[in-house]
Amino acid sequence: MSDEASRVASARVQSDEASRVASARVHKMESLLQSIFTAGSRCRAEIVKAATVHSDSYRHPLGLS
Repeated sequence: MSDEASRVASARVQSDEASRVASARVHKMESLLQSIFTAGSRCRAEIVKAATVHSDSYRHPLGLS
């Protein structure tokens, strides 16, 4: 293999490795964002549920609504 062909092959290997690393980072970030979004959605749902339960069960001490 000539020096030029060797350099091209080495550059391809480095490029492929860089692509794999970048892809892994993107996947990790996407899964992190998904877990944050899911946790946030659960939190909002629990707040809405608690507010609904509280307002449904609240009775004014003097019977006023």
